[in-house]
Amino acid sequence: MKNRIQIYPGVRLRRFLDTRPLTPNPASQARFVRGEPDRADVITETCAMNRLADRYFWLLDRARPDLNRATWEAILSAASGWTEHSLNEIDSHRPIDIVMDDLGYEAADLPAAEAATGIEFAKLAALDDAGSLAVIEVIERFWGRPRDGSFDFDDLLAGVV
Repeated sequence: MKNRIQIYPGVRLRRFLDTRPLTPNPASQARFVRGEPDRADVITETCAMNRLADRYFWLLDRARPDLNRATWEAILSAASGWTEHSLNEIDSHRPIDIVMDDLGYEAADLPAAEAATGIEFAKLAALDDAGSLAVIEVIERFWGRPRDGSFDFDDLLAGVV
């Protein structure tokens, strides 16, 4: 049996749930893809939230930048201990800025710094909003992980988080 949880939705999640489609398309009803054949005529809040999470992780998987180990280590070191970011912080703390501030580099220093350190500053500077969000998600998962030895840094880099 699956573990049940109780949540108290914030404004945005409540708005999402209140405006979700309520009737599944006929093809979905025939296949019972939601695993609730007795409720196949309704898209439940549970189904909608699970779909939202599936879509979020689908986006993160595609947006996560392909960075070398030196770049990830610089990001994680610069964001040491960060486990929670507001949307405002995500928007104002771009990965390139986090690393540049931590290492004391200016924009003019980056070509030489990239050659000297192996940190992929150009890739960090080119990240769009989705890529930045994916990096922030990695930061939060890395620093918020259990400290029981079950976490593998290489799995993090491979996107298996």
